[in-house]
Amino acid sequence: MHRGSIYASIDELVSEAKPVPDVDNRITVFKSVGMALEDLVAADLAYRRAKELGIGTNVEA
Repeated sequence: MHRGSIYASIDELVSEAKPVPDVDNRITVFKSVGMALEDLVAADLAYRRAKELGIGTNVEA
């Protein structure tokens, strides 16, 4: 992957600085570096935002 293929950072999508693209025919990659707590907070924020917007797929455990 090269820098030119990066559409947005997670904060740009969550803050709506960039619109969430049509992802039906795309691969989404999220690269996180840092503490596990930061990963948990990012996942929770993404989950809450997706739920608020009514997007995503529910996967039963």
